[in-house]
Amino acid sequence: MEDMLKSVMIPTVIVISFMMMNTVAVTTDNRVILSGVLVGSALVASQSGSYTFSPLEFAALTTALLVLNYPRKQTQTMKVIVISFMMMNTVAVTTDNRVILSGVLVGSALVASQYGSYTFSPLEFAALTTALLVLNYPRKQTQTMKELCDSLGPKGYIWDVSNEICYHLNTIELNAVDAKRKCMSEHPNSRLLLIDSDKTYNFAVSIIDAFNTGPIYLQGTKSGPNFVDDNGQVITYFKWAAGEPGSGNYLRTDTATRLQETSSGTSFYKFICRLY
Repeated sequence: MEDMLKSVMIPTVIVISFMMMNTVAVTTDNRVILSGVLVGSALVASQSGSYTFSPLEFAALTTALLVLNYPRKQTQTMKVIVISFMMMNTVAVTTDNRVILSGVLVGSALVASQYGSYTFSPLEFAALTTALLVLNYPRKQTQTMKELCDSLGPKGYIWDVSNEICYHLNTIELNAVDAKRKCMSEHPNSRLLLIDSDKTYNFAVSIIDAFNTGPIYLQGTKSGPNFVDDNGQVITYFKWAAGEPGSGNYLRTDTATRLQETSSGTSFYKFICRLY
């Protein structure tokens, strides 16, 4: 069960494919296809880790399958209305917007019942009610990087809107090892700033210039012939100053050029911690 509760974004192509199948299933009242859509959606989502299924959501899925396969009188549904709601459903699922998805369920039931285009059995109403309860059941919300950054404001963390970086410029001066430890002590996901692109490099230079920091320590430790980040991955992006890399085991910016150079790590410099 725990493997089925991991969470990442749902691939949009997969969701849209299932929504198209769902449209065919409902407009043709094909319960076999619709059952397959439900099972397939859950299977794909859980296998790819694309959605967090709570126990209540699994209960709702089971209820829906039972309802779909319960013997009942066959009826026909208005295609235009169903397709419209399926499009809304796609938006709701791909954005994980439970308000929209609840609206889709209620709206579908209301329109269908008022128009007389579908016969809802007691079991179907029970499934609808269960789904609404599941959708609106309180569950842990994923905290965005900005929200986390805002919560770390008292520790000096700032959200840079243009670069979408949460950072803290430490104006105290430490050696390389202690600077690394200081970042990690502020938050488990905080590390020395890793220069891995022109954009990040330019961000670092803007901070250096704005606060006249002088040299700052950067993420990166010598490992054999390479420099690796804190996750042990080989760093491939550098903005080396002339004559670099030297023999140092750590990375910092050059005083004058602000380009990168190696360091023994024993000198005391300021540093930028970034939330990853």
